[in-house]
Amino acid sequence: MEREFEGKKLLILGGNPETMPLVEIANEMGIKTIVSSARHTDPAKKAAWKSYDVDGMDVAGLVALAKEEKVDGVLVGVADILVPAYCKVCKALDLPCYATQEIVEVFSYKDVFKSTCERYGVHGIPEYYLDGEMRREDLDKLVYPVMVKPVDNGGGVGMTVAYNEEELRAAVSLALEHSKRKRFIVERYMECEDVGIYYTFKDGECSVSCIYDRYTTDKQPGFSKVNLGSIYPSKHLEDYYKRMHDNMVRMFREIGIRNGVLLISAFYEKGEFYVYDPGFRLQGEAPHLLMKAVQGFDQRKLLIRFALTGSEGEIDLKRMDDVTLRGKYAATLWVLLRQGRIKSISGLEKIENDPRVVDNVQRLYEGMTVEPSWIGTEKQVMTRLYLVCESMSELRETLLACEQKIKVFDENGNDQVLEWLKLDPSAYGKGQETGKRTAVITGGTRGIGFETARALLREGYHVAVIGRNPSRAKEAALKLGDCCKGYCCDVSNVQEAEETLKRINQDFGSIDVLINSAGILDTSRLDTLTEDEWNEVLDINLKGTFFMMQKAVPYLEKAAFPRIINISSNAGRMGGYENGLAYTASKGGVIALTYGAARRLASKKITVNCVSPGTIVTEMVEEGYDDEAKQKLIARFPVGRMGRPMEVADAICYFASEKSSFTTGAVLDVNGGMFMG
Repeated sequence: MEREFEGKKLLILGGNPETMPLVEIANEMGIKTIVSSARHTDPAKKAAWKSYDVDGMDVAGLVALAKEEKVDGVLVGVADILVPAYCKVCKALDLPCYATQEIVEVFSYKDVFKSTCERYGVHGIPEYYLDGEMRREDLDKLVYPVMVKPVDNGGGVGMTVAYNEEELRAAVSLALEHSKRKRFIVERYMECEDVGIYYTFKDGECSVSCIYDRYTTDKQPGFSKVNLGSIYPSKHLEDYYKRMHDNMVRMFREIGIRNGVLLISAFYEKGEFYVYDPGFRLQGEAPHLLMKAVQGFDQRKLLIRFALTGSEGEIDLKRMDDVTLRGKYAATLWVLLRQGRIKSISGLEKIENDPRVVDNVQRLYEGMTVEPSWIGTEKQVMTRLYLVCESMSELRETLLACEQKIKVFDENGNDQVLEWLKLDPSAYGKGQETGKRTAVITGGTRGIGFETARALLREGYHVAVIGRNPSRAKEAALKLGDCCKGYCCDVSNVQEAEETLKRINQDFGSIDVLINSAGILDTSRLDTLTEDEWNEVLDINLKGTFFMMQKAVPYLEKAAFPRIINISSNAGRMGGYENGLAYTASKGGVIALTYGAARRLASKKITVNCVSPGTIVTEMVEEGYDDEAKQKLIARFPVGRMGRPMEVADAICYFASEKSSFTTGAVLDVNGGMFMG
């Protein structure tokens, strides 16, 4: 454990059990942790270097404490209600803060959050107008059941489901009691799937770290639903990117988020997301513990570093963050208890020794009492277990092992566990059932193919990269992560192509997208081009493209929305300049193949499109052209430069997506204006 901050003092606001892992990691970094909260008995205080009983919302008291202790940084723990105070304390002390007042307004108050999201085309939960006066005309418009919430609290605190007017009035009183701003909202009670979307921000870059499906208990009618656990990655991952991601990123950018971590919760109903309850801080569910185990970076450290230095460090989110969890399957398992005093807990130590259990955050212990007021809130969570497995079937087995081994009994000898998370075997499976599609990329070990693989992995795909060099194929797959596999194949060899596609389908369970990016360049003059050179270029660039398409069709036919994307070139559109005519002919042939295949495969619902790049800065170009030839090429681009592989990958990703469902037989020029036609 690095200890570069040895002896630095960090003030942490809030002392609940969920804040304990933050305190512990700071201690391991050699930091002197100071935890402050109103309750003397808060668990996180036990792990701190020092603790105080100054309320986490007492800004003046916290500022005085920070000055007295000469702290080097301030950080909010796991409590939404403390984020506004955190922002004000940092400002008063002139210390780094990942939030601004505008950001706090948006994410700390549910009504402000909802109205902001609507401005960016993101739906909030349908809401009824009702204020403290409870006018009869407003009451008569309600359709029960409804959810009543304080605008500025979380974790289920102050939230109630009301089934009639009498319950509504009681629910409003409770919500106001738990609202510092004395504001509440009344929403439609959502009975549908629940999703969590967790983001990491660094210097203005937004990365989706994980998306997961929540499963809640329905055994506590009248109370807010509490999690039984969550499954990663979400089966709705692809729909998130299709329907919501771009608008969310635009909103984040325009309200000024640059650093920090953020959870957005959303209900999923009939293909639409309805967002609710944001949290601009570490989460009680602690998905960062799973990310640490799988991704290899720790959000707690990022936030601690930022609090002490104003920077999250040198982490490369594009390389390390992977919303698909590198092909693994994970869960958080919440052990919820019924009301009563806990007499005995057994089996946890056995589960903790299971290598698939990467962490355990316990809140309740023998002798403690689950109070009536805790029901319907996260306070009734005894412990959260964090599981990482290689397959969904292994995850189901691990969840069952937890249920069988962990036993909790109350004073009367009754089983105190409310309910266990159980997964419907049909809910998750291979390929598209998990929200993942499989893309096959020839020439995927470098250049445009490699960048396309990276882009598709970020969007939640499984990726198979194909290259002629076995060591290069293996190296590329290692760089790209666990959701990618490398395959050695000469695409000009029809038998190899057929066998490789068969292996890929067996390994991943489906083939949904074929991207023909394999290609070689020739720069021979018309009068010196040999027959062998001609055959080699045409065999790989044209023959390889055709037979990969032909052999992939039986697998693509079974996909939900199958795609073929061929990569041509400017040379195939207008003859080229510095390249040889074998290359020109092969790339012109790829365009012709695209037109013909699109027409013939349309009845099978397979779209076939083509991306035609200009000169792109890749190894092939660097090796194929000398400096003089490259300068001549650059001079012909109206934009004054060559293209970048990622710019072509973005176009390919569009054709691979469901957004392109009405597009087939198209050629998209990505060429900086060199060819316009």
